[in-house]
Amino acid sequence: MLMGRKLAGILAAASVILTSAVVFAQESNFKYDDMGYYSENLTKVKINGKWGCIDKNGVEIIPAVYDEIGGFGWFELDDMATIKRDGKMGYINRTGKEIVAPKYDLTTDFVDDRGKVMADGKWGFVDKAGKEIVPLLYDEAQFYSGDYTQVKKDGKWGFVDKNGKVIGKLIYEKIYPWGFEEGLTAVKRNGKWAFIDRKGTEVIPPKYQETSQWLFVNGLAAVLRDDRWGYIDTNAQEVIKPIYKGAGEFMSELAPVKLFTKWKYIDKSGNTVLAAIYDSADNFYEGVAVVSVNGKYGMIDMEGKEIVPAKYEKVDYPFDQLIPVKQNGKWGFMDRSGVEIIAPVYDQINYLRGGLIPVMIDGKWGYIDGNGRKITPLKYENLSIWGLMENLAAVKENGKWGFINNDGQEIVKPKYDEVGLLWHNERMPVKRDGKWGYIDPTGKEVIVPKYEEAQEFSWDGLAGVKLKGHWGYIRPDGTAEPWSLK
Repeated sequence: MLMGRKLAGILAAASVILTSAVVFAQESNFKYDDMGYYSENLTKVKINGKWGCIDKNGVEIIPAVYDEIGGFGWFELDDMATIKRDGKMGYINRTGKEIVAPKYDLTTDFVDDRGKVMADGKWGFVDKAGKEIVPLLYDEAQFYSGDYTQVKKDGKWGFVDKNGKVIGKLIYEKIYPWGFEEGLTAVKRNGKWAFIDRKGTEVIPPKYQETSQWLFVNGLAAVLRDDRWGYIDTNAQEVIKPIYKGAGEFMSELAPVKLFTKWKYIDKSGNTVLAAIYDSADNFYEGVAVVSVNGKYGMIDMEGKEIVPAKYEKVDYPFDQLIPVKQNGKWGFMDRSGVEIIAPVYDQINYLRGGLIPVMIDGKWGYIDGNGRKITPLKYENLSIWGLMENLAAVKENGKWGFINNDGQEIVKPKYDEVGLLWHNERMPVKRDGKWGYIDPTGKEVIVPKYEEAQEFSWDGLAGVKLKGHWGYIRPDGTAEPWSLK
C-alpha cells in the first residue's frame, strides 16, 4: 500500500515535470515575428515578414499581407488603421475591409473622422468611406480640429471645412494653431494679426502685433497694438483699450495686466480690482495666483488676501491641498491657509501621487506623506513616475528596482533590472538577469522571468511575450494561448 502511494506520488511529480516541459516546449514555438498591443479586441501581428490583425481568440481578422499596419488611431480606439503594401499606403477598418486601397505615399491616423493623405508631395483628406473629401492640392495640412483644418498652398495659409470647401481665402502668413474659439480665430497678414469668423470674413482687419497664447478665455482675448495690450470680446469689439505693457488671460473673472512698472488685476470691464503693487503676476487658477514683490514670490486669492507671504524664491500652484514653496534653494509645502506644513529642506520634489510625495536630498529619493512624515528613507536613485498603483510603487536602489507599499515597506527588495509602467490584470512585467517575467501586487513572481521581451497585460487579459526570437501570447496565469503557437 505504502509502495503504491509512493509510486503514485512519483508518477504525479513526473507528470508535473512533463507538463511543465511540454508547456515550455510549446512556448518555444511561438509563431509571430512581432506584435502590437491588444485594444478593443484586436491587435496587429507579424508573421512571415507581413503584418495582419487577429482578435483575442487568435482569429485572423486582417490577413497578414501588409508591409506595415499602423495603430487604430490615438490610444487604439479608432476603427481605422493605416496600411502599407508595395510602398503605397491606404486604410483598413477593424473588420478587415480595405476602405482605401494602398495608393498614397503617406497616410496618417484619422482625427475628427478625417484621414490626412499625401501623394506627389501634395496633401488632402479622405473620409471613413474612403472618399477624397479634400483634394490633394496643398503643400502642408494640419489635422482637423472640429469642423475645420488649416492648409497651406503657395506659401499662404487658410481654412478648409470638412466637406473640402475653402473658407475665405488662402492669403495668410500664419494662423492661430488651435483653430476657432468662440467663433473666431487669429490670422496673420502683412505682418499683423487679424480675426476672422467661421465664414472666413475678416471681422477685425490686420492691426495687432501679437495675440495671447490662448485666444478667447472667458469671452476675452488679449491683443497687442502700438506696443500696448488690451482685450477684445467675441463680437470683435475692443472692450478694454490697449494701454497696458503686459497682459494675462481671464482664466477667472480677473486678469493680470502691467501698468508702467507694476502688475495689477482687472475685471472684464477693465476696472481695477487688485492694486498695481506686484512686480509680476500670473493668471488665477482655482482661485489663487502666484505674484512677486521685491523679487520674492507668494500667492494670493481673488480678494488679494495673502495665502503665501511673498518671501520665497519660487511658488508653484497647488497640487491637491499643498502649495510647493522654495526658499534658500530648498523645497517645502504650505497648505491653503498659509500654514507651513513641510519645511523647505528638499532639493527636488514631485507631484503628489497616491497620497505620497516624492522628495529628494543629495541625489537620493524617498516618499513623504502630506503631513511631511517620512514614509521611506531617502535612499533611492529613482522612483516610479506613476507613484502608487495597486498600492505599490517602484523604487530603484544600487541600480536595481523593487517595490514598496504605501506604508513604506519594501514588499519586493530591489533586484530587478527594469520594471513596467502599468498594472493590468494584477500583473506587472519585471526584468531580472536579462529576462522578463511578471509579479502580482503582493510582490510574488507569478510568472518566472524567462522571456526576452514582455508587454503589459491588456484589458483583454493577454500579454505579448518574446521567447527564442518569436512572439506569442500568455494569460495572467502564465499559460500560453494555443493559437499563438506554431
